[in-house]
Amino acid sequence: MSCCGVFAEYKPIPEHLCSQYKQEVEETINTQYPIAIKKTEQIRKEAHGMYLKVLQNKSLYMNYATKNYDMIIYSGEFEFLSKIIDITDKYVKVNGDDAIATDYTGALLDFLDPYFKDNKIDTAKINHLENFVYAKYKEIEKEQDALHTYIYPEEH
Repeated sequence: MSCCGVFAEYKPIPEHLCSQYKQEVEETINTQYPIAIKKTEQIRKEAHGMYLKVLQNKSLYMNYATKNYDMIIYSGEFEFLSKIIDITDKYVKVNGDDAIATDYTGALLDFLDPYFKDNKIDTAKINHLENFVYAKYKEIEKEQDALHTYIYPEEH
């Protein structure tokens, strides 16, 4: 996962472009949402498969640990939000000095929230995606903890 530039301060969409912006964002949400869900499911499936392999063969633990599944589980959501930020950037020109970089999806959502509210954009799918990814993160975290206990029982 890479970083995405986010603007440091809110700059409203010009009034005459609001409906066009809303339409483009909602179209992106509708087309990219299933892609983000699928990517999250694929990463979770891969993480669980590797978890099961480590339970059968402890020597695979470092392969599992270096994958950082707890980080990459957010990549589908990150890419989804990055597309919406790219659209927003198209409507609100920001020079490089006004941008900050992050790989934290919470910061991306914080940045986009006023645009969603001001332009009355339906965020149901965004909220569902956020909760879905977090639930998958918690599943991975639970398995990571179990594997750590399995591999290093003396620490527990």
